[in-house]
Amino acid sequence: ISLKRQRKLFSILEIDKQIEWAKKNTSKFCDLKTILFTDDCFTTEELRAREILEMLNEKEDEYKYFFEARVNDLLSDNLLEVMRPNIISGIQIGIECGYDAGIQKVGKGTSIKNLYLSAKKLYQYKINRKAVYSFIIGFPWETEKEIHKTLDTVESLCEKYGIVASIVRAVKSA
Repeated sequence: ISLKRQRKLFSILEIDKQIEWAKKNTSKFCDLKTILFTDDCFTTEELRAREILEMLNEKEDEYKYFFEARVNDLLSDNLLEVMRPNIISGIQIGIECGYDAGIQKVGKGTSIKNLYLSAKKLYQYKINRKAVYSFIIGFPWETEKEIHKTLDTVESLCEKYGIVASIVRAVKSA
């Protein structure tokens, strides 16, 4: 039996209404002008992501938006061309490992090659400084060698493409 996760997708109109509600109501107790999209699949449906980003681009206010993206989705020029740096506060990109065997083990469905291609594209579209690639070191199968591969990848990405990286240590279960 296959149990696929069912996602309830709001219409673009409903998303717009929720954003406007958030702006109106959170401003009463918070000066932060950032709205976070908590959907970790935000970019997986390119057409939908484009529609949402185009809607956000049309808003003329001081709000910025934070969302999550997948490495492979960031290879699409069609998607990247609607990502305007002036409306993005951040893009979280979970990659976890800095080497192909680890990426496969955590089931990310991508590769180091695509990781670098995505960083290069973000750089070309001038949204590299909005990107936060997240990594985890110390998975149960990792030795110092794998941890150093990840750290070397992080260093290379940061130096070459000016992205930000987040590195956390895996917590070993008792």
